[in-house]
Amino acid sequence: MGKVTPEHAGYYSCMAWSIVQDTRRFSSSFEVKVTVKVYVSKPRISFSISNPGASLSGNVTCWSTRGSPPVNISLLLDDKEVGSVTATESLAAWFSVAVVLGLDMGTVRCLVNTEVQKLMSEPLTLEVVPVGGAVKVEVEYLYRADSKLTAARLSCGVSRGTFPEYSWLLNDSVLPPETHRDSHIQPDPPHYALTDHRRILVLPKVGPEESGYYRCRARDSYNDSGHWLESEAVQVQVTGRILNCMPEATSSTETPSQVFMNTIEILTIAFCCFHFVTLAVALGCIYKMFDQNQDHDQVAIIGFDTLPLSASTSSEQDGPLSRDLVVQNQTVETTI
Repeated sequence: MGKVTPEHAGYYSCMAWSIVQDTRRFSSSFEVKVTVKVYVSKPRISFSISNPGASLSGNVTCWSTRGSPPVNISLLLDDKEVGSVTATESLAAWFSVAVVLGLDMGTVRCLVNTEVQKLMSEPLTLEVVPVGGAVKVEVEYLYRADSKLTAARLSCGVSRGTFPEYSWLLNDSVLPPETHRDSHIQPDPPHYALTDHRRILVLPKVGPEESGYYRCRARDSYNDSGHWLESEAVQVQVTGRILNCMPEATSSTETPSQVFMNTIEILTIAFCCFHFVTLAVALGCIYKMFDQNQDHDQVAIIGFDTLPLSASTSSEQDGPLSRDLVVQNQTVETTI
């Protein structure tokens, strides 16, 4: 076998035989187990929290996505081992840790040991910060190549909180309805989708049914009776090619066309105005240059025509000496 893969693992044996005077004799070996081990990938680490009773309980998970068991998985807290498990059938291990709200309990890492490897995960800070501060909704609109609106994505952000739970409201109604919250019942076709632990609300289409005022709210996921923090309402509405996204306090007398214009239309108008101004300036410069050339030609012709008359008059009054001077002037003027 030139290249060994996990599929080559198993029990192998060989057989030999001989023929003597038309008699065959066979002999076989014992079975040999061949194990193909895959190198373990770098371990990953995650932290979750639960509230089974009066106190909070934390859980740290260590796992690798590739490798051959068995492996030894250890949990290090501030570089000190606080737990160790030998995984024989999987590449994952779970460790319980104590939790205190608002307290930095240290940094944990996962350590994986095999016969030939020793790998460590990225560090993770053990800290549980309660949800608090401001909650804000951000809207992003998705367009096709022909600039036609296809969908809208609303994301909910909270100022602080390690384990927030999100909920969405449309016109003060919870999405999805509370009766279907834990079920797989969805509208057909679905008018929305929730991703990233319900933090992102996606509207595959934006029409009359999806238009309205959206709110996002957040609270601690480990406290079902906790207080919700709500964001300001954001209006999502599409009428033709006009998109309106504004706070709820916007005056009702303002229409979408008065508040927003399509970006392409604005760019087109600005581009046309720019070219119109450039063309007007160019025409003005050409006209001014042409007018100045005409004035210069007229002055040159008038000066040339009046010069002989002045010379003749001068020669009749001043005598021979003056006439010589006038002829010289005439010659110079004529040469020019």
